[in-house]
Amino acid sequence: MEGGESLPFPPPLERALLAIRAAAALDLVTVVHRRRHRREFDGLAVRRADVVGCLLGLNVEDYRDGPHPDHHQPEHDVWIFGPRIGGRQMYVKVAIGRERTDGPLRIVVWSFHPAKHAMPPRDPR
Repeated sequence: MEGGESLPFPPPLERALLAIRAAAALDLVTVVHRRRHRREFDGLAVRRADVVGCLLGLNVEDYRDGPHPDHHQPEHDVWIFGPRIGGRQMYVKVAIGRERTDGPLRIVVWSFHPAKHAMPPRDPR
């Protein structure tokens, strides 16, 4: 590169969204059914394909918080999104990481349920 130009690497949020979409497209997604959210999840009649479809459709406007270290696997980053599905805002909490250092990025969906309160957009910078 000439003139000391920096490479146009995307910011962390865009990298996270690319990783989420790539993992979802390859079905490298684990959905954790926490007992406290299970009733809400079942009440929505949400299928795994719906969760994966939501992950594929996430965008910068859906961003709410993160990254934060995952409590279960601190080397993984946790991101929170608030997409609208069928007019209802959802709370979507995902962790991004690798099972092995040489393995592909995988997604763990820790939460996928209607938001309990309004989740205003946040500036990722």
